[in-house]
Amino acid sequence: MKRWFVIGVVLLTACAQPDVTVRGRMQLVIINEPPRTNLDNTCVENFNPDFDYFPDKVEFKHSSQLSVEYHSHYKVVRFSPGVDTGEQLEYLLVQCGAPRPHGYDKAVTISVPINSFVTANNSMLAAAEALEMADRIVGISSTRSVTAPSIVERINAGKILDVGGGTHSTIERILEANPDVLFTFYSAYPQSNQHPKLWELGLRAVGQADHMESHPLGRAEWLKFLALFTNQEGKANELFKPIERRYQELMALTADVQMRPQVLFGRASGRDIWERHGGRNHLAQLVRDAGGEFFSPDPVAGSFVLSNFERVYESADETTFWIGGMQGFAELQTFNDSHARNGWFRPARDGRVFAYDKGNQGMWKYPWSDQGMTKPHRVLEDLIRALHPE
Repeated sequence: MKRWFVIGVVLLTACAQPDVTVRGRMQLVIINEPPRTNLDNTCVENFNPDFDYFPDKVEFKHSSQLSVEYHSHYKVVRFSPGVDTGEQLEYLLVQCGAPRPHGYDKAVTISVPINSFVTANNSMLAAAEALEMADRIVGISSTRSVTAPSIVERINAGKILDVGGGTHSTIERILEANPDVLFTFYSAYPQSNQHPKLWELGLRAVGQADHMESHPLGRAEWLKFLALFTNQEGKANELFKPIERRYQELMALTADVQMRPQVLFGRASGRDIWERHGGRNHLAQLVRDAGGEFFSPDPVAGSFVLSNFERVYESADETTFWIGGMQGFAELQTFNDSHARNGWFRPARDGRVFAYDKGNQGMWKYPWSDQGMTKPHRVLEDLIRALHPE
């Protein structure tokens, strides 16, 4: 006997509860027994408070910023930024067709599963592709840098809008795309964050900060974060397990290495500034897991740091490798010539500079930018090959 039957498909009508609307792909469904899997394209017609509408659940074991609390028909997702901005963001995800619970007055309320979204951080695209959500993307902050094949195909077909503005997107273009949710880039600098203004405009803006995670597997867990909004936790778990397993296998290779070379990260930015990641960033952990020592010219341990160039230069001469120099240079000499001070550093003199541009497809198009989040095991393998070719 069927567990439910479809009342209507793609109905633009109200659900059983007045605060939820059926949109786009959603099916309005009567469910007569607890679902065995999460409803990833369904709005419930006959809400039953005794049912668990989320039998598939995720947990965040590695993320330093995310947590989720499940209830029978809603989820409470909390995001505590990895930088000291003084806020904790809370999102109330309510199964479509179920009532909004009381007691979450400050939370951004979102009906799930969502039909459409815009992302102002292209690193989310690999997760969207893996979860087979490309057809839910209606806008991207910069379409020119996309390399994920299924998403490139939709861009070329005119189905995804370029909302412009880089990571901090143009509000007018976002309104034109009319998404259910905007995943907005969360900045280390509070004055640059757009979500408070977007909330005032009625947009469901959700902060996205995989770049601030302290562990590579924590960054990859943003795959689960995205899945929460489409009720695809079961698929997210299936995708994450082999990533976690392979990463831990690779870590074991370098656990006992005696020689751990110092690795310089970042690049010169402007006249007096060195732009780098701090000791709490996931890239610092990648270096440690690859059998290296993350170089830091000062005790600042934050996620992202702007340092004095002279301070970095005077203390960096013991570094052996330089990771994350500017992308897009086929030859080291061209890289050194691009900035007069690049060649001053020992790794540049010794030919040990690496960039995140393997698979470069032209200006701005690097698979690292939109596919790196879900492949920490591949990045770790590359780093081990560089630091410890044996």
